[in-house]
Amino acid sequence: VSLVDAVWTCSALCLGGVATYVPACVLPHVVESQGPLKKDRAWMLERLGITETRRENRGAFYFYTIVDTVNPRKDIMALLSAFATAFPGRERDTKLVVKQYREPQPLDQIPGVIDIPEMLDDGQLAALHAVCDCCVSAHHAEAWGLPLSEAMSIGNPVIATGYSGNMEFMTPENSFPAAYSMAKVSGRMCLALPDLFTPEMTWADIDVPDLIRLMRQVRARPPGADFRSGVAASM
Repeated sequence: VSLVDAVWTCSALCLGGVATYVPACVLPHVVESQGPLKKDRAWMLERLGITETRRENRGAFYFYTIVDTVNPRKDIMALLSAFATAFPGRERDTKLVVKQYREPQPLDQIPGVIDIPEMLDDGQLAALHAVCDCCVSAHHAEAWGLPLSEAMSIGNPVIATGYSGNMEFMTPENSFPAAYSMAKVSGRMCLALPDLFTPEMTWADIDVPDLIRLMRQVRARPPGADFRSGVAASM
């Protein structure tokens, strides 16, 4: 702290963590809508095994998440549990694409899950947003939630825990914030990053039944439905 004069951070949540120690202000991320190149879109379609480019003609719906699966804060297990409960036996028409980073875990044996453990460049990530249908996050807390804001910038529906930095740009009018309850930070998180997390801290536990409800609600929308109402005003 003694090495800096001030901190610019992306959300009110982060501001609360640093303003006690150093002058700070909120400077939100600027998210630019980026369409993928044809080659990146073609690569992603092939990678996901999609042969029909028009969403309304595919016969399948693709939820997706971009997540560090070994980080307890991301709560990938809540999302996997909600997906399995929401769409049992529907592996042919409802998918969950998990783009992993850092230390990928083996997920490709889970019914309906498409695992992407490899590194993607910016164009391929843009293609992931463009090709898939709905971005989902079951996080306990986020500083901002860049994948969520990137998804919203191109008009994709977003379902996420209605808590922390993502609520700088998510509202019930432009997206699907899920209910949650406050709980103590897990011991696993405190062990993983003891300098940042202590047992006295709290974060959000997503309401899994509400997450299931929202996933089913979005899945029931007509293919290609426009979810962009109100997004521009909030970004």
